[in-house]
Amino acid sequence: IAFPVSQLSRHISAPGPTHMAAAKHVLRYLRGTTHLGIVYSRDLPDHNTLLAFSDSDWATCPDTRRSVGAHVLLLNGGAIAWKTKLQGSVATSTAHAEFVAASLAADEVAYVRRILADLHAPQQTLTTLYEDNRAARMMGEKQASSSRTKHIDMRIFALRERVVDGTVRLVDCQHTWWLIYSPRIYPLLRFRVIVIHSWAELHTLLLLLGCPCASNSSYWSCFLSIPR
Repeated sequence: IAFPVSQLSRHISAPGPTHMAAAKHVLRYLRGTTHLGIVYSRDLPDHNTLLAFSDSDWATCPDTRRSVGAHVLLLNGGAIAWKTKLQGSVATSTAHAEFVAASLAADEVAYVRRILADLHAPQQTLTTLYEDNRAARMMGEKQASSSRTKHIDMRIFALRERVVDGTVRLVDCQHTWWLIYSPRIYPLLRFRVIVIHSWAELHTLLLLLGCPCASNSSYWSCFLSIPR
């Protein structure tokens, strides 16, 4: 609920009927999913291996035209760090927005890797960072650069440093990805990160697995507010 709560907090001083209705949707979601939670497992083939995903929309905010970026870090099948945040500047392209989101995700990866090393669980390999914008990935790997990217040079070189020093490895994520944290779904799947091409496919999967949230309209009304 991080994203809808952050959106609602902007209107806390003078909420209107629309904001109150959205707040009630969030409360209904919480009430209907009290039995769900994040589950960690030691039986995965990539035990103690950090995995990262980043994504961004483009110019969603109607007031500032800034983009919303997000990332999530997984360890042993569950999320250990995540953030959804309005970017600090206006992105002039989808690649720009996606690149800023990936750069911030790489910073988080470097921080979490240091924490894991202090906890005597150092990462033995590069951390895979999945990004669904190929232009952003190519900029991060020095395969693409032009005068159009000069305004994001600081972020470009910051992400490239993470790639060069062996902190992260950028990988194409060809389709929209969804992370499902459900104790009921997990035993039926080998991995907890699955590729879904549309909302209809996600809904169909949940119905087939007998997940109660599939028929919960309050759940979906809140979930659909998350940027895709």
